[in-house]
Amino acid sequence: MRLMDPDRRRAMYAVYAFCREVDDIADGQSPTTKKLEQLNQWREEIDRIYQGRPESDIGSVLLTSINAYKLGKDDFLSIIDGMEMDAPEQFQITDLDQLEIYCDRVACTVGRLSNAICGIDHGIGHPLAKSLGEALQLTNILRDIDEDAKRSHIYLPADLLIKNGYAGGSRMLEIRDPAVPLTCGKISEMANEKFQSAEVLLKEIGYRKARPPRIMMAIYRRYYENVRNGKTSK
Repeated sequence: MRLMDPDRRRAMYAVYAFCREVDDIADGQSPTTKKLEQLNQWREEIDRIYQGRPESDIGSVLLTSINAYKLGKDDFLSIIDGMEMDAPEQFQITDLDQLEIYCDRVACTVGRLSNAICGIDHGIGHPLAKSLGEALQLTNILRDIDEDAKRSHIYLPADLLIKNGYAGGSRMLEIRDPAVPLTCGKISEMANEKFQSAEVLLKEIGYRKARPPRIMMAIYRRYYENVRNGKTSK
């Protein structure tokens, strides 16, 4: 983001400040009901922002960015939807369809907003956001599987685990079960395909506009390769 011009950089910082705020709520130690209440307050704040009357500091900065770069309201609300999925003490992705929805809400939406700020046309920006967003989020899932399992959040689809012979319970992932590496292998293949799709799309965009997503992809591809090769450093 530091490589962007000042106005676009401020807009990106505003979007990421919002993302950080709602992510901290979802990952916090408050009861689920309290988390959902706080996330709903942000949903109401997004409504106010788009009516031109924000009440928070982040909202005031977002209003300027939204007006300047025509950022979509639905994307901000979708991010909150994703945080609501993460808010319960226990959560497991049920199938590949739900995994796609989750990735869209917590990652692809951010890509769509970021691409708009970068000046990337929606026609190519939205497919790029989907491919790269899914690649990044699937990498996060593979990278953080142990940490997520300890807090009873399982992002490996339940139906895929069962198909691979998983015999563990649903509350905490049994990492040593043979079905887990088999399922991770499938998720890894999906992530690699998404990285390849994103790379093709990036070649169609001018270098200057594509520089931020190129950097994100380069960083996350290193994470991905580390995970695939059995390394744990982030």
